[in-house]
Amino acid sequence: ARWVPWGGNKIPVNGHHRNGSGEYTGADVTDPASWMSFDAAANIIGKNCFVAGQKFHVAGIGFVVGDGWFCIDADGGEKHGRDPVPQDVITDLCSRTQSYGEMPISGNGCHIFGKCDFETEKGKEHFSASKTSYELEFFTRRKYVILTGNRIPGPGGDAIECSEAARQIYDEYVLMPCIEREE
Repeated sequence: ARWVPWGGNKIPVNGHHRNGSGEYTGADVTDPASWMSFDAAANIIGKNCFVAGQKFHVAGIGFVVGDGWFCIDADGGEKHGRDPVPQDVITDLCSRTQSYGEMPISGNGCHIFGKCDFETEKGKEHFSASKTSYELEFFTRRKYVILTGNRIPGPGGDAIECSEAARQIYDEYVLMPCIEREE
């Protein structure tokens, strides 16, 4: 149970706690007590919540990575002021992991979820070749990622264990470019 509802501007919602008006309140995604089963999180979509002085409706569900779960987040496009993520990069990431992949809310790039046997040094590592190129982030610790359900066609079905592919992708797309920039 690593699912957390969200609403407003991607604000995590605690589906276990309501205020005096019966509205759901904010979630601390680093606290497993805020997490729910997928079905429980889906059941509160459309319900009212009040978080950080804002009233809104629960709009969807997110997943908390960590404890062996990872997310590769490749984003770009005009909304982010960056170049679009090249289709060959998306295809490469999906075909190498063979794990669950979907389009992010921005509509450009991909989120790939899976299991791996390592954590990155900071939990969130990212690579961007320049201020205008796409960005690739690799999350391995207590990061909340919103799901869209807009699956990327191809080999990936369910989120699976793919440590070897994840490590290769991390080394190739994140670690090596960062080392090269420092030299």
